[in-house]
Amino acid sequence: MAPWGPFMPCVGGLVVLPNENLMTLQALLRHRTNAEAENRLRMALEFLATGWLLPGTQKFANYFIALDALFGSKGNWDKPIKSGVRERLKLAPDDDRIGRLLGIRGELLHGDCASVETSRGYLPYRQKYLHHPTDDVFSFARGCIRAEGDSS
Repeated sequence: MAPWGPFMPCVGGLVVLPNENLMTLQALLRHRTNAEAENRLRMALEFLATGWLLPGTQKFANYFIALDALFGSKGNWDKPIKSGVRERLKLAPDDDRIGRLLGIRGELLHGDCASVETSRGYLPYRQKYLHHPTDDVFSFARGCIRAEGDSS
């Protein structure tokens, strides 16, 4: 069986984690006394990890679900995600990447486009930030989860 990347080697293969990653994992696995925070983190980790194995559009959606698990609330999901990502990653107030990514997410999940690449927001995003939106959503989700481990 072929490896899926540095954290998913062949079955039975050797996994080597740098000390920084090992410390982050230990912090994430530490039990939290707040059950809601524990459940949110576990769901975010599950959706982030599942996204690794999915094709592009599903990957993008799963990474957003991870952010929603961390920060979202019933009936009010976009503002908490924006403020949570900005706060957790210490983004500048004028950094509108998460807002633009939420726009692409909305187009995708509500049937306005068939893929991230066919959304109206895709080309402007690529031109402004020089990254694929899926890569940035992953970076935001991973960064927020890592920051959760640092704050526990």
